[in-house]
Amino acid sequence: MVDKAKLLNSEPLSREKFQNPSREFGIMPFWFWNGEMNRDEMEYQLREYYAKGMPGLFIHARFGIREHMAYLGEDWFDRVRFTLEKAQEIGLQVWVYDEYNWPSGTAGQTVQAIDPGLTQVYLQLVEGDLPGQFFSFMEGTDSRYNDLEESEPVYACAVKLEDLRAGRFEYVDLTPSLSFDKVLTWEAPKGPWKQMYFIERKAGWYTDVLNPETTKRFLEYTHERYKAAQGGRFAQDHGVLGFYTDEPAMLYFEAGRDNYVLPWSKKMFRIFRERNGYDLRRNLPKLFYDLGGDYDRVRHDFWNALSDQYDEAYYKRIAGWCESNGVVFTGHLLHEESLRMHLKSGGNLFKHLSHLGLTGVDHLYPRVGTREMPNEHVALKIASSAAHHFGSARLLCESMGGSYWDCTMERMKWIADWEYVLGVNIFNPHGYHYSIEGERKRDWPPSQFYHHTWWEYYGLFNAYLSRAGYVLTGGRHVAKIAVLYPIHSMWANFTPQKKDKISSLIEEDFVYMTDRLLRLHADFDYMDEDVLAGCEIRDGKLLIRDEAYELLLLPPCTHIKGSTADMLEKFVSSGGKVIGGALLPYRLADGGGEDLPRRMEAVFGRNPLEMRERFLSGTAKGIAETDGMARLKKLIFEQVTPDVEIDSEEVFCLHRIKDGQNFYFFVNPTQETLAVNVSIEGEYAPELWNLEDGKTAPLLPYRAESGRTFFPLKLYPFGSALAAAGNSPDGRSGVPAPEETLFARMDIGAGKLGFSMTKPNTLVRGRWKLEAPGLEAQPEVGMGAWEMQLPTEWEGGYPVDLTFTATVLAGYVAEDLRLMIDGFKGSGWELSVNGRQVKETPERSYLDAEIKTVPLKDYFKIGENLISLKLAVCKKSDGLVDPLKIIGSFAVESAGGGTDRMVPPPAAIELGDWVNQGLPFYSGSGVYTVSVDIPSDWDNKKVYLTADVGGDVLECYVNGTSAGVRPWQPYRLDLTGLLASGSNKLDLKVTNTLINMLEGVRKRSGLFSAALEAYETEAVAW
Repeated sequence: MVDKAKLLNSEPLSREKFQNPSREFGIMPFWFWNGEMNRDEMEYQLREYYAKGMPGLFIHARFGIREHMAYLGEDWFDRVRFTLEKAQEIGLQVWVYDEYNWPSGTAGQTVQAIDPGLTQVYLQLVEGDLPGQFFSFMEGTDSRYNDLEESEPVYACAVKLEDLRAGRFEYVDLTPSLSFDKVLTWEAPKGPWKQMYFIERKAGWYTDVLNPETTKRFLEYTHERYKAAQGGRFAQDHGVLGFYTDEPAMLYFEAGRDNYVLPWSKKMFRIFRERNGYDLRRNLPKLFYDLGGDYDRVRHDFWNALSDQYDEAYYKRIAGWCESNGVVFTGHLLHEESLRMHLKSGGNLFKHLSHLGLTGVDHLYPRVGTREMPNEHVALKIASSAAHHFGSARLLCESMGGSYWDCTMERMKWIADWEYVLGVNIFNPHGYHYSIEGERKRDWPPSQFYHHTWWEYYGLFNAYLSRAGYVLTGGRHVAKIAVLYPIHSMWANFTPQKKDKISSLIEEDFVYMTDRLLRLHADFDYMDEDVLAGCEIRDGKLLIRDEAYELLLLPPCTHIKGSTADMLEKFVSSGGKVIGGALLPYRLADGGGEDLPRRMEAVFGRNPLEMRERFLSGTAKGIAETDGMARLKKLIFEQVTPDVEIDSEEVFCLHRIKDGQNFYFFVNPTQETLAVNVSIEGEYAPELWNLEDGKTAPLLPYRAESGRTFFPLKLYPFGSALAAAGNSPDGRSGVPAPEETLFARMDIGAGKLGFSMTKPNTLVRGRWKLEAPGLEAQPEVGMGAWEMQLPTEWEGGYPVDLTFTATVLAGYVAEDLRLMIDGFKGSGWELSVNGRQVKETPERSYLDAEIKTVPLKDYFKIGENLISLKLAVCKKSDGLVDPLKIIGSFAVESAGGGTDRMVPPPAAIELGDWVNQGLPFYSGSGVYTVSVDIPSDWDNKKVYLTADVGGDVLECYVNGTSAGVRPWQPYRLDLTGLLASGSNKLDLKVTNTLINMLEGVRKRSGLFSAALEAYETEAVAW
């Protein structure tokens, strides 16, 4: 059984464990429950998890489940109990994702359905310019002139435009003139004026997470039901071990836009007054405009009150429930990549992350942090910093959603490497679909599960990440720099409708520093001000848990807490180093501090107020605008000695120490091979610990001198390396590495090679003629909602019987010809081929639990074949929502005019793209067979196979014996000892992705080149 304590913590270091890591360090996916949840199928899928080395999974309700059972109903918990029983039998952990789809907090929208008063509300400013001597009549119940429907008035006032531009808060309170419940009337005197009408509106599909009653109900409807369903097994090793909360937020109405909208609660005025001691209502305009001179204080107090209220109402309550019930609280927040979005979604992210027993984060889409997208790094560094500061040994990252069906194993490794070098050590795929039939394949694809062509090799990916997780869990993270998290400055300067100059500078420089510090290999943690207040200062270092920082770096800041000002002074006086950004703090966020500019000038040697004036006048700029990486590098390394030096800004590095061993994880996120030189602090005899096979070996050549160790590394495209340094230098310091000299090369693949497919080929048809009662013509339609493709509105009512017809050309009819039943969205279907109804019972396809197939061989003929599908549709989004897929042992050739024809399968093909050789829609493995004659003078040589498979998976067999698998670059396999003089049989197996078959995309696939290379090895004495 999986050890919960080990999964959450660590395991002592050993070479044996590195080679065969405990499964607790493996991948932990979301298991999307989205189908009929057949018990036999569920058991098969659970055993697939175990077979690939995974420790457990998260049960996750998704689109499609409600067609088969009620979320959190009796059938649901029946399947939960079954899963727990089977998981215990198999040896898996079961965790629960606490919501239907996402975001968490609604219990499948039950909370607000039962009590509409718990629906999320937001504050919106509706503003308008009025000329003088003008009567205004604003109707708050409709949207004739302004969007005011379904709103409640909160406050109204007017400010002269000249006062608004001057920052004077001379206003007229219009609230007393509210008439007829929701009509704002006012006869404006000479102006012009800015009229402001503040309204409260509902975000009906989400809950008010600022209200503690909401969380109480959410726990009652979700967590308590799981507890009751399991009885005495709850929170034991064979029960639910933890709950995952996903992307709750204070605001869920157009939160990603700049607009006149703010998070709100029906008790916001009370919440604000109790926390701050003064009235918010008359100060509401200051949240949007720079008015009255104290607008920064009002904004800061507003966001601080929101953040605290959210923390207490949601995170603390769920964390408390989990703790009292012996289960782990995990998950992640929303919009972690952007400081600006931190405000709207959560306020201060560190405050909420402190409650997670297992820290989490997410990263979706096929991209990583770059110079052009530096904000991508932010979420990962926020979460890893929180894990370091709050004591979470593991950092889970929800990954891969939206990376689509052309996702290769190399793409997965590329993303995972980048996540792990930023501190992640649990890969949490989003997700593994129970079924991908129909629209479910478009629920944040791909499913990285049993459906995929490369699933048979997935254990290699899991083993790779298990070794990485094992080494990178436990011990301590090494970073000399802390970067202040400038949330208080953002609160004080934020306006929701537009980015102002100061808040833009703060965020732009913050993300710029994040990316450039990583490229300078000057690792760091973000430091929240409350965390900073709890640090110990000793010998010029900031100490918290296992972290020790020599340098505190401030991005541009305008406001800090009083405790931060005190810590800055203490840190500097103890010998600590500080560097300030383009703006230095000049106000205390928590009030008072008139002498702060003087205090900060004493710390930094620059006057904060003068710096602010220079920036606002345009005579000073931020580091991002001037691309000041060289300046940043100079400033930093004048203060601290580099821990790691690499002569490439493209390579990222993570340094951890575990059980006395230094580990350096190097990642190349580029598509180029990089040969780099590395220098680390200390004199060691370095080793390479291979994450792919678990073997360890000396890292040669190396040089240890003057307190540092130097060595070269070759990092292939999207490649990585794990170096270990714990032993003192041996006699090989300064000795060159053994060299391999190319002896001979043999190209493979002149002419055609024997070829076979491991899966059926596919003919994809994406267009059909449509017949419907009352339609005069037969329009041609494609996959998707049927009614949306009609030239005019459908007026025939529902349900309606449709007939889709398509002609398929056959120059050959395969014995195993079948049609996939996939995406027939309606209440029933009837299939006919050439006028004959297909009556065989559909069977489970090789691809998926709920994609069925029916035989076609006896219905097809040489020439044209008319396929007719009658489908009863019940709504406009029904229809054929996927391409028609015919599968079997055939090839596909062009018949001209954009049509395809089935022909006999190829027994041999040339090197190059499958698409052009009869396999345009093939998804699976293709096996090339070739005989090679090995000359006798290759005896006692090192022999390698090198190949180009375009980013897919390569496997090689030599005379029937496996020579290994390359799931990613380099596509190079060691064949030494497997080849004999004379004739040898090579089987080269290439596995592509599902995009060709599922979407009819003619993605380039195949074996593009291959060669055998023989090398002589020159030994070096030492």
